[in-house]
Amino acid sequence: MRRAAGPDAVQRLVGFEVELSVPSFGQHPTTGLNTVGGRAPGADLGGFFHGGFPYAATVMSEENLTILTDHNSLARRVRVLHAVLSELTGDGGQPVATGQLASSMSNLEYVTAPFDEMAPGSDAAVKKVADRIDAHVDAIFGRNPKENAFTVPGSPVAATGTPLAALRDWLGPELFGNAKVQSAIRAFQNDIKAEMYVQATLGVLPSGLPSLYSFQANDVSHESRRAPGKEHIADGWRDAAAAINRAVPRLRSDVVPKLLPGLDNGDQAALTGTLALGLSYAVGSAMIEAGVRGPTASTKNAVPFLLKLANLGGIRRAATTDALREKVVGQDVLQHLAAWLHSEVPETGVAHWQGLLARYPANTPNPAGPAYGHGATGVGNTAQMLDSLLNGTEDFPVIAPGKALPKADEPNAAIVPHIGGQKGAPVEMRWLTTRATSPGQLWNMFKTIMDEARKANLATVPSKESQAIWAAATDMAATPAAGGRGAHQTEMMDL
Repeated sequence: MRRAAGPDAVQRLVGFEVELSVPSFGQHPTTGLNTVGGRAPGADLGGFFHGGFPYAATVMSEENLTILTDHNSLARRVRVLHAVLSELTGDGGQPVATGQLASSMSNLEYVTAPFDEMAPGSDAAVKKVADRIDAHVDAIFGRNPKENAFTVPGSPVAATGTPLAALRDWLGPELFGNAKVQSAIRAFQNDIKAEMYVQATLGVLPSGLPSLYSFQANDVSHESRRAPGKEHIADGWRDAAAAINRAVPRLRSDVVPKLLPGLDNGDQAALTGTLALGLSYAVGSAMIEAGVRGPTASTKNAVPFLLKLANLGGIRRAATTDALREKVVGQDVLQHLAAWLHSEVPETGVAHWQGLLARYPANTPNPAGPAYGHGATGVGNTAQMLDSLLNGTEDFPVIAPGKALPKADEPNAAIVPHIGGQKGAPVEMRWLTTRATSPGQLWNMFKTIMDEARKANLATVPSKESQAIWAAATDMAATPAAGGRGAHQTEMMDL
């Protein structure tokens, strides 16, 4: 079982991760599964209970697509079934199941190669991958994984599904029909779903970040995730996205000209985007401190676009314009800027989010420490965050991916003359809550993200050049563009 390629093998332009809630497991002895009525457990059951793969193990790989493993609620469902069996009596008075599971049940995640959204034929290439994922998912569900266990199509190492017949043959009609056993099996089956959860990582020029915040506020609905007990999360994400987007024009008109006077339009656009990113972290930090997240959710979910560099200082070092890279913002100015954010954007305050939580007294908050800093909170901590972001301080702690990318994305040569030395800051889109549930829907979601990446990164490119790039990239009759090297899995979101 190979591990996924390391982050230094990756140049992420636009890449997609698609999580599918079906089990994945390999072969394993039937350790601790004891005989019942003289019947030994079938070999499939050893893999089902003990053969889950570690995080980001490779299930199979083909051109522009790798299928890896992740973990979701299926792991918990198998543990519950094993615990139920441990309470039942088999041959010789011993429990039907003894000991602990050797590993956690894994699921599947489709990880695409990274694509340059500016390249001619890039849409054609991404649609080809989306169609391939659809076909693979159809092949899995065509064999009814809620009832049957079988090899993952095309995989030399992994099986999927529910070994229902093997469980029935082993346990016999009495134990198989036990109410607790049936309840545990049904819970597992109910979490096998023909729906795909999408995340994307894209390299975005700082000047393009405001466009993404507008997309998040105006074109992404969170109503599909408005589950009982989690209404505060859907409301929180909606309100946070709106607050950041509302603030962007004021950052451009009121803050940027005073913060660093004399910048040209391109540098002002890049600085505005950088400040919007900083504001998103300030808002997200307040949400984390108040507890606006699910009971098992990562604190990384507090920001809609998580920077995948090791720290915020990487923006100045690796992604901003040549002119901004030479600027230093004074500490007194940073303090005033932090104070402005906290006074003018109420969503940067913990009290704002506590007020939201008060509207849902039956929901359980999950508070944690700030998203950045050394445990402090408020204006002073935000000023230090802004110092890291604007002056390039790289030892300031901040929520970050488990495997940071080592560098920013190289921009397409066609836009280089118009972007002032910027490079693509790799950001992870963490607030895409719609699931793909039917053929073609996945491509529509991919297409939307490709278009948003193009729109963002063409923000400072003159219209004639921009239109030509767009037309070539979206030409579905063009030869599909080549994908980049490597595959890198995002840390999928648990609400």
